[in-house]
Amino acid sequence: MSLRDQLASFKQKVSSQAVDLKPRVSSLGRGPLGLKRTTEDRIREQAEKEAQEKRAAAKLRGDDEQESDDATQNEPEPIAFRLSLKYEIINMLKDDRSAKSLQEISQKCGVDISNDSKLIEDLKINPKITFNESSNTFEFKPTFNVETADQLYELTKERYYLNIFKEDPKTPIGIDIKELEDAPVDVKPLVNELIASGKILVIRGKEDAPKVIFYNEYTEPCDMDKEFRDVWLQIKTPGETDLKNALKLDGLKAMDVFERKQIVTDKPAKKARKSNANMKKTNTHMTSSK
Repeated sequence: MSLRDQLASFKQKVSSQAVDLKPRVSSLGRGPLGLKRTTEDRIREQAEKEAQEKRAAAKLRGDDEQESDDATQNEPEPIAFRLSLKYEIINMLKDDRSAKSLQEISQKCGVDISNDSKLIEDLKINPKITFNESSNTFEFKPTFNVETADQLYELTKERYYLNIFKEDPKTPIGIDIKELEDAPVDVKPLVNELIASGKILVIRGKEDAPKVIFYNEYTEPCDMDKEFRDVWLQIKTPGETDLKNALKLDGLKAMDVFERKQIVTDKPAKKARKSNANMKKTNTHMTSSK
């Protein structure tokens, strides 16, 4: 029997065997919450499943099973499950919008996390979670905790003055609507209300939807004298060709425009390499035999 036939026969035999993937019950039992599995149990199950797959692959390749087992035991603990569970907890807190204890989080997610100190510490320092030490509870933390039109207006005002008065120049002067998506309430009606009242200015994006909003400092009506308006409207702006001369007549200097330097694209031709045909050959193996 050829090697290919042997591998095909072995593969068929392995695939026909039943593999017991029944999850283990932790030595902690059901725990204080009556839950069957803890995070450690789930991590162990995932590691065992990966180990079985690697052992099966090693057999097909003809590797030593013992070497495969040793390599599996030296592998680091998988972190994919913890990341997945952390994401699930944050989304749960976001949807619920109330403070939750570890017991309540465990019941909601179906996994006992009360003994997982690493996951608990990660939740405490997560920027999207507020941890209350006195009550030992966790709550979702939105980017901006805005619930009313007045709160949104004050937020735009605060952003504006932080930037204008250089208290924090790096702070954007406007607020991106995306930053308000995780607010406790739907902010679209609040934005439309402030736009209609003229309290904020808006830059619109696709389908005329608000994209960025700004505080409007000039909300009070400004009555201007009719004579002043008429004089202003009578002043004509010179055309583009006459603008430079008009500025000179008024003693104003036009902005200098520098011509761009022409970029040389033609590269100098490379010099031809000298032929080595006339060089004296010193190696005996390069000389032709006579």
